[in-house]
Amino acid sequence: MPYTIRGIDVAYEDAGKKIYLLMKDSTSFTTVKMDESLNIISRRRDTLTVSDAFIDVQGKFVAVGYRTTSATGVLLLDTTLNTVRHFRINSSIFLSGVRLYRDKIYLYGAMGNPAIAILDTSGNLLSFVKDTMVIGNVRFLDPENGVAIYIGDFQAFFMKTNPNFLGTCGMSSAPAYDSTRPNPSYTTLSLSLIDPDTASLYTSPISRSSYTPATNTICFSEPFTVVFTVPDSGDINVPLSANIGVWFSRAVDTASVNNTNISITGWDGSSFRTYSFNRTCPMPNFCVLDPILNFRPNEEITVRFNSTIRDTSNNPLIPKVIVFRTQAVDTLNPVVVFTTPDSGAVNVPSNTKIAVQFSRDMDTTTVNSTNVRISGSSSGSHTFTKVCRTLSYCEINPDTFNVVVRPSP
Repeated sequence: MPYTIRGIDVAYEDAGKKIYLLMKDSTSFTTVKMDESLNIISRRRDTLTVSDAFIDVQGKFVAVGYRTTSATGVLLLDTTLNTVRHFRINSSIFLSGVRLYRDKIYLYGAMGNPAIAILDTSGNLLSFVKDTMVIGNVRFLDPENGVAIYIGDFQAFFMKTNPNFLGTCGMSSAPAYDSTRPNPSYTTLSLSLIDPDTASLYTSPISRSSYTPATNTICFSEPFTVVFTVPDSGDINVPLSANIGVWFSRAVDTASVNNTNISITGWDGSSFRTYSFNRTCPMPNFCVLDPILNFRPNEEITVRFNSTIRDTSNNPLIPKVIVFRTQAVDTLNPVVVFTTPDSGAVNVPSNTKIAVQFSRDMDTTTVNSTNVRISGSSSGSHTFTKVCRTLSYCEINPDTFNVVVRPSP
């Protein structure tokens, strides 16, 4: 390097067994790709004055995170060190490192407080996390396991299973202090020479210090949200008898999941309908909403969750609205597939039998004179007998229909 190196970082690509070395000087930074024998494969130099610069590689991307006096940026490269894209965020983070994980870029460090910026590979800022309760700097980040460690005046530590780091609980330890035990049980012996022929033995207590750390648990606020629902917004052809599964970001106060705080309405093109529901919550952060009525065919269903839903710590939910559409035909409930004679038939014999084919096996006892009614325009209602050859096929034999005799012209 013909420049004075002011910083260095390295990343290793396990799949291709390549080493990516980043070196910065006062006016630029240089990226070098090497094999495991340290033979240089390619290199590039970018002229930009940066205060901090770090590198990471995963899959098809190499990310160089850097900080200038006014902004924090990412130079996204492919594994041949060609530029994919270059973007910045306005927040200037005192960087401690950069991580690539599952097509997300994590820039971490400090803005007086521990800070993590999460971006996608198109440069969109997905999340910016800043722990305002502790003065410190994120020095280690493990997105795979959702762990961040940061240090400061009290050497704070936090860990979280959510890789978006939207919130966390952790521990901090205040400096230990020494305390002397009032009645020490250990002594030391000393021998003093009084004169050439006389010695004296003395005992004295040993002062022992005890380590008494002051450890506190700190919880940082995480937004309380509906993570996703099934069916979710945008779904189509949802069954008419569907219920709605709701996953919350943390344990919910199930009493607040009710018909007042959640509204389910439908519009079928001509009228609105409101659906009440029964609720079951088999898990702390999962509830099922079971509408009392089936949805109507080809209906647009809107579900609104408002902020009066609370978690178990009484934090309000961030409101959410989902919209989905039901299927056009009810294939879940049985239907009459066809009848013989069918609607509109003419010249039907007066002693005809009516054959009925259902779409599925039926409770044939419900095919009776209460649930099936036959009426004639000139003779009123008709009684009938019934024979069901199968569970899905029945023959209805009415008493003789009247024959209308028209006079000849």
